[in-house]
Amino acid sequence: GNYWGVCENYDIVRLSADGKIKQFPRPSDHQYSSYRIHFKEDNTGLLWLVFPDTNDLLYLDTSAGAFVRPATFERSLQEVRNTNFHKDSQGNFWYIHEHEIEYLSLQNSPFEHCPSLLDDEVRAIMQDKSGRYWLSFLNQKVALFSAQGEFLGNLGNDGKLYKNREHSLGASIYAFKQDSQGRIWMGSKNHGLFMLEDLNGSFRLQQFQHDENDPYSLSSQAVYAIEEDDQGRIWIGGFSGGLNLYQDGKFINYFNHLGQNENRPKVIRCMKYLGNNQLMIGAREGLFVMSTDFDKVENIHFYHHYKQAENLSSLS
Repeated sequence: GNYWGVCENYDIVRLSADGKIKQFPRPSDHQYSSYRIHFKEDNTGLLWLVFPDTNDLLYLDTSAGAFVRPATFERSLQEVRNTNFHKDSQGNFWYIHEHEIEYLSLQNSPFEHCPSLLDDEVRAIMQDKSGRYWLSFLNQKVALFSAQGEFLGNLGNDGKLYKNREHSLGASIYAFKQDSQGRIWMGSKNHGLFMLEDLNGSFRLQQFQHDENDPYSLSSQAVYAIEEDDQGRIWIGGFSGGLNLYQDGKFINYFNHLGQNENRPKVIRCMKYLGNNQLMIGAREGLFVMSTDFDKVENIHFYHHYKQAENLSSLS
C-alpha cells in the first residue's frame, strides 16, 4: 500500500502505509517541467516512470534507492528522448527511434544477449516446428541452433550443415517461413528464393530466381516477405517485382496473370496473413489488403491505403 506522487519542486516521493514520506533521487541530468507523469508497476514489481514532456524513462533501482535510466546492450533510451511515448492497454510503451517504431515491454520476459553468435548483423530469425532456431546474417551465413541453443551448423548451398562457423550459404537471407508441409522458405536480398525440405540431418535445397525469358519465374531477385494462407498457398513479396503466388514450381505474378491492374504493390517490404482470407502487404506505395478467396488470380483486387494530405484518417 504505497502511494507515489510529485511534489511542487518536482521531487518524486513515496508515501508508505505507516505515513512516512521518502524522496527518491533521479539522474543528475534529468530535468522535467510537467507534473503529468506515468507511474507503471510491472508484473515483477518494478516501478517505471515515463515523462511525456521530456520523453524520458526511469525505473526504481531498489538496491540504490534511486530512479535510473534503463539501458540496452548498444544504447541507452536517452537516445530516443526527442519523440513521443505511447502506453497501450497491456502496459507496453511504444516510441519512435530514428525511422523505426519500437516498444518497451514491461512484462516478465527478460532478454539474454548471445555473444557467441557468428556476427552482429542479424537479418532474420525463425523458430521452426521442431523448436530449432534459424538465424541469418548480413555476411551471407545461415546458422541453425537447437531448441537448447546448441550450434548445429551453418547451412551450405548444397543443403548440408557445416560445423565450420565461417561456412557461407552465399546469399543474405532476409525472410524465413516454415509452411504447413514443413518446408522452409528463405527470401534473399539478391539471390531469389530458397526452399528447403528436411532430410534428417541435411536438407534438399532448391533455388528460384528471376529469369527475364520466363514469365512464370520469380518476379524479383530480392524477397523480403513470405506468407502462407489457409489453403496452403505460398505468397512471396518481391522488393522490385511485386507479389508472387507459388503454384507447382511456377510463380504467378503481374508478368503473367496476377491482378492485372496498376493499383497493386510493386515494392514489397513485409506481409502478414491475418486468417479469414485476408493478406496485408506493406509496400513502398502504402498498405494493401487483399482477399485470398478468389476464383481466378486475374480477379484479385487490392485495397490500397496510402497517405492523403487532406485526409486526417488516412494512413500516416
